[in-house]
Amino acid sequence: MNRISFAYRTIALVALSMLVGCGHSPSSSMDLGTPDEGIGDAAVPDLLAPPDLATADDLGDDLGPLPTSGLDVYTSPTTSRVSSTAYLYSGVALAGAPLVRVTSPNGALSQLSATLVGSGGPSFGDTGTGQWWKAPLPGGTVGIWQVAATATTQAGGAVGGVSSYEIAGGVVAGGWRPVGPNSLGGLITIDPKDATKMYAAPLGVSEISASGDSGRSWRMARTLPVAGGYPSALVALGGAGSRLVVSVNGRDVVGGYVDLTYLGKAFESTDGGQSWRDLGLPDAHVYALLAPDDGSFLLAVTSAAVEITRDDGAHWSTVALGAIPMSNDNWFDQAALIGNDLYIATFSGLFAIRNIAGTSPGAPTLVFDPSTVVPTSTSKAVVRVAGDAQHVYAALLLGGDIYESKDQGTTFTKVYTPGSPSEWTFTDVGGTLYADTGNGIAVSTDGGASFQVWPNPSGGAVTGGIAISGATVYASVAGVGIYATTDAGQSYARIGLSGIDVNALAVGKDATSAEVVVAGTNWDSYRSLQSSLGATPNLEWGAADAEDSIVGRVYVMATSPDRQTIYKARLGLMSKFKLYASTDGGLTWTTLKSPLFGGFSGVPKALLVDPAAPQTLYMAVGTTLYKSIDAGQTWTTSTLPAAVLSIAGDPNDAMRLWLGGTSGLITSTDGGATFTSLATTPIASVALLPGGRLVAGGTRLYFSTDGGATLTPATAPDIDLYVKSIVASPVTPNTLYAAADLYRLAGLIQNGHGVLRSTDGGASWQLYSDGLDDRDVTSLATSADGKHLYAGTLSGGVFAIDVASP
Repeated sequence: MNRISFAYRTIALVALSMLVGCGHSPSSSMDLGTPDEGIGDAAVPDLLAPPDLATADDLGDDLGPLPTSGLDVYTSPTTSRVSSTAYLYSGVALAGAPLVRVTSPNGALSQLSATLVGSGGPSFGDTGTGQWWKAPLPGGTVGIWQVAATATTQAGGAVGGVSSYEIAGGVVAGGWRPVGPNSLGGLITIDPKDATKMYAAPLGVSEISASGDSGRSWRMARTLPVAGGYPSALVALGGAGSRLVVSVNGRDVVGGYVDLTYLGKAFESTDGGQSWRDLGLPDAHVYALLAPDDGSFLLAVTSAAVEITRDDGAHWSTVALGAIPMSNDNWFDQAALIGNDLYIATFSGLFAIRNIAGTSPGAPTLVFDPSTVVPTSTSKAVVRVAGDAQHVYAALLLGGDIYESKDQGTTFTKVYTPGSPSEWTFTDVGGTLYADTGNGIAVSTDGGASFQVWPNPSGGAVTGGIAISGATVYASVAGVGIYATTDAGQSYARIGLSGIDVNALAVGKDATSAEVVVAGTNWDSYRSLQSSLGATPNLEWGAADAEDSIVGRVYVMATSPDRQTIYKARLGLMSKFKLYASTDGGLTWTTLKSPLFGGFSGVPKALLVDPAAPQTLYMAVGTTLYKSIDAGQTWTTSTLPAAVLSIAGDPNDAMRLWLGGTSGLITSTDGGATFTSLATTPIASVALLPGGRLVAGGTRLYFSTDGGATLTPATAPDIDLYVKSIVASPVTPNTLYAAADLYRLAGLIQNGHGVLRSTDGGASWQLYSDGLDDRDVTSLATSADGKHLYAGTLSGGVFAIDVASP
């Protein structure tokens, strides 16, 4: 069958194995305006999500709801290739639907009415007595679109509010280019009409990557019309036309959320993922998408029902789940379309719906209860199902034993015992069964009579799926990459993707003084020579030490003024961080002494090498400032007035610091012993220019000519921003670059706007993101000669641009 699907039970199983191995504990996210811990802790607790999925810090900082003094207007997504949606909140009942006016970048005006979503509090999804409304917003012209809404309250008062959103452009010659590293897998599928066209959906982010040359090169496109979500299935349909279908979920399997605006959606693309159409699937968590080889219908297994469309989403028919329990307790379920029947694996056994494609499908029936065939076991859990016209295969939770039926699920016989907890990938392609057990890929070409075990591509389980094209087998390892083999797993070639979360960037020098770009990621750090990242970059940077590991996340990095030493703070066991130093461009690392047994407790948010005293290091962890004056060999601590997100030092005064954080901008004139408040405006990034000019960013950009005593708002595009990082050109300091990352506002995801540029010392800024596929930019770094700018992104890897002189 032509199908690729992924069940979120895999996520939970990965997480459970992590818990046994390391005692991983949740981390908290930053918050610039409210004590709310942020979207990640509510959505996907670290206890239930492996590092390749979005965690609290990945999903952005919650800036809190705006004051509800009228009609609050929010847009989501705020950066899109297609369109957006306006969400409006009124704290009091309105007399009628708000009127929404949209002005395009070229001045064209559109008017539309909003529809009532329901009652709630000032944050989307809260309970309360207010009202939430929504209105679909148009797209088309690239640029910033302005939104204004007005309404009348039941008491006769007039209320209104404004917002904006951006329609982003595509690839631009001479603009930003992806440069690597190849480090990520995802759901994969191959166009049944053209095997050179492959598609991948990285797990945990709402984006699609496409390849037109059998995986030799990929281009990521964040074109799905949602602000965030988890892909659950990716299917290239057969039949007429070239159709690609993806399902994404706005919430995880334990009921938390990523994108509050929906539960589950299905989208179709007929242009290789460049644009998408909502198929109108009834809103529910989507477990699987399935289709026959001829693409004559599409079937979605959701938490509410089985939905079927035969006309590309124009109409959906519903088959009730009946006896099939699809609650959150049923995590490990997977579905397979085998012949005319649908099989669904659940914790309560294997169920079948006969003649699912017919006009009168049968009622769901239990066809396999493992507790009746496994001695001394009461477990009913079937976690995987696959098959073809002659066979139905079922994999059990306990031990991962594989059972086979040759009579359409009437009877089952055990055919294989892998000796591992359970299968990760389980699929039948052309009569060949592939079952990845974590210890290898068990392959049967003779209907389960015998199995050959292939090595895993990278030592990690194939959690993203397997796809076949001729003699080539593609295996996707979620946290490492997509691999190809033509010799039954004896050798593999990694072919992508470049889509890892980059939490920090540094540019240093190796032992030969060649410039090196180092990316701190969820799996330790990758490095590449700057000379390899030119017009035709080498996206394969090699392996990181902690690829596909449960530890190794790098949160912050810093480089000494001479670029000879790079420092990084890296997650280890028991949720402890340690600080490391490299003097050869990230090739080898030395562990620095820690002030606490086992490492630093908490999450480092800022790291500085003092520009006036390079042996002095500062690291902010919560409300504690750690300081070392001997390059990390010994440490002292002081208490910060509030959590700090950024630190800048004076190159002419080793005692002078500026620190930005949740409670505003503070300064120290005694090397971090005491602090003075300068401003209460939340600040997430600080940079000091020669001559003492200060540039800062948070929910907007500021500059100061008096050491931060006065923050003057800069002139910038009229869009909501969260400025995560600011860097200055090392050659022309008045040229600055700011990274605009993802964040949340009133519970709604606000996507990043890429990079902004200033050529006048931060007084005015312009968008500088042409060709930047991933606009959620977390970090920036420049080459020593100022000719190259690098951007680390939330889920797109590293991008580079050749910088023209201002």
